[in-house]
Amino acid sequence: MDHAVILNKSALGKSTLSLSNHALSRTERNLLLMADGQRTADELINMIAASNIDLLERLVADGYLEVTGLGTVADSQQIGKALGVPELDLPLTSLLQDTPFARLYAFLVVQIPHFFGLTTFINVLKLEQATNLADLEPLQQKLLDAVAKKRGSEAAAAYLKRMNDLLQQ
Repeated sequence: MDHAVILNKSALGKSTLSLSNHALSRTERNLLLMADGQRTADELINMIAASNIDLLERLVADGYLEVTGLGTVADSQQIGKALGVPELDLPLTSLLQDTPFARLYAFLVVQIPHFFGLTTFINVLKLEQATNLADLEPLQQKLLDAVAKKRGSEAAAAYLKRMNDLLQQ
């Protein structure tokens, strides 16, 4: 889990806190209480003086906590795993030129095969015909739509952030 993800209680986490059952340890209950949708995983770990992030990862895996966003320290190139979208972290092909077009093109070349199934070939052909950023815009939108459908709106937001970062480097 990326230390910069923002965590909040899930419905299960809220209901667990409202009950006086002891399914969770005191430390786990404290983490649930402090997870307010404003704090990052790193902040929560520091607040309870824990040495690692395993407790938070378990609470997320068990459905007590959910990732609701990214803190300002998150690097958009390392958030795919935290959001359950490992494709986002795939390395880009080497660039002959370091331009916004070349960076976005390299990103799309890597990403299109993971989200388009049978239409991958058609979209790769469209990508290869692109000569400027305006030509890439329809493919960007198609990718965002496919990511949102397959992985959800948070993942699509992470993809949008990554593409914007590539354009502004």
